[in-house]
Amino acid sequence: MGLDLFGTAEAAAAWRRGAAQRARFLAPVTDRMLDAARIGPKSQVLDVGTGTGDTAVLAAERVGPTGRVIAIDASAEMLNVAAESARASGLDHIEFRQMDGGKLALEPGSVDAVIGRHSVQFLDDWPAPLTGFHQVLRPGGRLSFVVWGRTTENPFMALPVEIPKQLGWPPVSAAAAPFSLGDGQRLRQQLVTTGFDEVKVERVGFQTRMPADVALANRLDSPMSRAAVNNASAEQREAFQKAIRSALERMRDGDSVLVAGVTLLASATR
Repeated sequence: MGLDLFGTAEAAAAWRRGAAQRARFLAPVTDRMLDAARIGPKSQVLDVGTGTGDTAVLAAERVGPTGRVIAIDASAEMLNVAAESARASGLDHIEFRQMDGGKLALEPGSVDAVIGRHSVQFLDDWPAPLTGFHQVLRPGGRLSFVVWGRTTENPFMALPVEIPKQLGWPPVSAAAAPFSLGDGQRLRQQLVTTGFDEVKVERVGFQTRMPADVALANRLDSPMSRAAVNNASAEQREAFQKAIRSALERMRDGDSVLVAGVTLLASATR
């Protein structure tokens, strides 16, 4: 599923354009995710679905030169962008590997922490990937990841899902993928069933503002929006863009768009 959204050069370029804004927007929940992973000097960390690499860089800063971060992504295009971010940071203890997070090619018990920010929901055959996470963690190791809550809790982020419904289009599974793990109770049970201990799934609300033009570009340029209009006619694309603009106007407050929503922070111990 992830490659459907992020596997092309165009998708990677779009994700790169929004990297700085996304890092600022998600900074509070990213810090909480890293705190929950309990990583520090000498830690060996696996970053699943590293994307543009900012989570890998932040983790590498915490583990220091005596630690290591293995940053994986199924998309070679994304890894190229992530590697550039790492070089710019001056950190040399991040190892980038093209790898499916649902089919980990790592030694059992080889890492102290597995992290993933808005990435694991794109893995195929969920919850099977949880078994892989459990296996690569050493005893006492930590799993910590962030996913989006339900679509109803994330009106801004869910526009690429809700607008096609309003237009009477058939559902596009790739567009809805970011919210596939939004049921916190179900997610908690999946972690327990896999064999994890100290399982917590916390709802983390957020609210921020974006300049109206930035918010519009964010939604129209998102991989989910591209998936929603992938097979659409020119007329349908125009209708989609018009509906996005109208929805954002309803969220507008002065020159800004009010962006509010809910993420789920899942953490557990092997």
